[in-house]
Amino acid sequence: MEECNLIIQECKEIIYKDYFYQRNSKNVKVSSHVYEILKYTGELKNMEPMKHRKQLFMSIEEIKQLPYLSDITLLYLSYIGFNRNSHL
Repeated sequence: MEECNLIIQECKEIIYKDYFYQRNSKNVKVSSHVYEILKYTGELKNMEPMKHRKQLFMSIEEIKQLPYLSDITLLYLSYIGFNRNSHL
């Protein structure tokens, strides 16, 4: 709801992974969880335009063709059996 105006009514976690990064010369651990949304209400709307240029639903085939993918998107794609680098 906070970022995209959707209320998640039913979901299930499908994959989890810890990532370790360097930020400002400090080690940072980010625990990432990917959920399958089974039921939601509301219409997709960018509620934080100062943080996100846009938000939209895309097909898996469209996502695979994007020039850059985040670690979390790559995690999901590997879960469904598609592997590639973050940059095309």
